[in-house]
Amino acid sequence: MFTKRIKCGHCNQINDARFYQLNETRITKPVPDAGIARLNHPSSKTVHGTDMLEAAAYGFCSMCSYPTLLLVEVERNWFNTLLSKKEARGEFFGGTKLSIKLQYPEPAQILIDKSWPDRVAAFYQDAKAATEDDRFSTAIGAIAAGACMEQALKALGATGKNMVSMIDDLANKTVITNTLRDWAHQVRLLRNNAAHEGTASEAELIEMIAFIEIFLEVTFTIPHRIQARTVSTTT
Repeated sequence: MFTKRIKCGHCNQINDARFYQLNETRITKPVPDAGIARLNHPSSKTVHGTDMLEAAAYGFCSMCSYPTLLLVEVERNWFNTLLSKKEARGEFFGGTKLSIKLQYPEPAQILIDKSWPDRVAAFYQDAKAATEDDRFSTAIGAIAAGACMEQALKALGATGKNMVSMIDDLANKTVITNTLRDWAHQVRLLRNNAAHEGTASEAELIEMIAFIEIFLEVTFTIPHRIQARTVSTTT
């Protein structure tokens, strides 16, 4: 019946999943002059094209072919249009025409520790997404991983004109250990290779992310937990 771009809860790939069934469940937002009594009575004879409906959709991932259930909200006019067409692509009804309220199974979430600075977390998510989404190359992921590391260095108070000097600055200040320094330089070199040569293997990207997770754990997560525990024991 239609396609909708989702992140599959089975294979975790972003894809244009195909949905073959769409069934109305209830009216969620009747037009103002329709009266609140119609809210949970979709069978009412008084209907309006601008009513917002809650509907259930059933379809399959285009990557792994496993089934997905959606609970969506859609305007009645567009709901009827979808029912009348054999196929209507996701772009057909635009971003506000059909919004996903629930998905089953849900895709795996990228876990972000609340102690990480916002820009560090944002680039980490971009790097991690490149290991899960075929639309992004591993080179792009490696560049994002390098950017994540650079933002972490800045957040830790590093000074210098480039990553080389910033990494060494933190090591000289004993903010990071020599082992973390050496691995941070490895991330820098892999990022540079991805940026200038446009190449990075999947193994290299996974290694970069694994180190960054350790780096962020040592420099942000653990200090934050220690501080939180210290405050709780002194109050």
